[in-house]
Amino acid sequence: MKRCSLFFIIVTIGLFLSTNLGYAETVKIGYFDLNKVLSESRRGSEAQKVIQAKGDKLNKVIQKK
Repeated sequence: MKRCSLFFIIVTIGLFLSTNLGYAETVKIGYFDLNKVLSESRRGSEAQKVIQAKGDKLNKVIQKK
């Protein structure tokens, strides 16, 4: 029973190690500048206009109060 358990533990550890090593070379980490995306893309500029319109609307409500 102990031999069987030890065998399964060793096989499981071996499987985990072999899969991690295979994917280690393909991992890529990147970043993006949110301000640049918002200012230079078409959808970003549209989103800024919508946000600005909502902000202006809320400012008018606040000014009335």
